[in-house]
Amino acid sequence: MNNRSQFNIEGNIRIMKGDELFIGPKQYQLFKQIIKDGSLNAASQNLKISYQHAWNLLNKMNHISPLPLIISYKGGNDGGGCRVTNFGLQVIQLIEEKESQMNKFLNNINQDFNLCSF
Repeated sequence: MNNRSQFNIEGNIRIMKGDELFIGPKQYQLFKQIIKDGSLNAASQNLKISYQHAWNLLNKMNHISPLPLIISYKGGNDGGGCRVTNFGLQVIQLIEEKESQMNKFLNNINQDFNLCSF
């Protein structure tokens, strides 16, 4: 192990409503993958999680949310799918903005932290 490597303080966004997790890193990844794939099934496969687990994550988020985040639709020639609502897109944009601010803050902390000699 290299004793000269720097320490890093890391973090991620977790949005809670009371004691319940609303959106954390897994949910955020699922959101982004659904936008990319247009399908919960494809998104769950690409993230290597079960469809049931992905469905449970989405169902819980939609239950906690004041407005629907994801809307699923059935049938048709395409076999159905799901999409992130406008409100869901706003939530994602807000998370990305706050994550950017947090990363800048953590970079500053890490610079200060690594000026100390241990």
